[in-house]
Amino acid sequence: MFLIVAGVIIAAVVGMKKTDTASSTTTNPASVAVGEGLPVYTLVEVAKHASAKDCWTTINGNVYDLTSFVGKHPGGEAILKVCGVDGTSLFMDQHGGQAKQENQLAGLEIGVLAK
Repeated sequence: MFLIVAGVIIAAVVGMKKTDTASSTTTNPASVAVGEGLPVYTLVEVAKHASAKDCWTTINGNVYDLTSFVGKHPGGEAILKVCGVDGTSLFMDQHGGQAKQENQLAGLEIGVLAK
């Protein structure tokens, strides 16, 4: 009886490890920033999101999905200038320094820009 119970437990543990391994292979480890846990995107990938309905930008090496904010932007359609491109210069010209970036973009960061 003990051997049967031990065998069932071992089979369950082995099965869990197989499941864990399978799920971890769906995430490409190369797409995760070391130490940050955020995906890494290239400018080519960001450029694919260049419309009001799908707007990504990069600012100071971070990638942001601005899609949910496009309709709420106080400057109206001016935000569309940064969709799909590195918006660092435009953002800093309009909004100023790092503290402003952290406040205004809170919750919109989705990744980091590949170096």
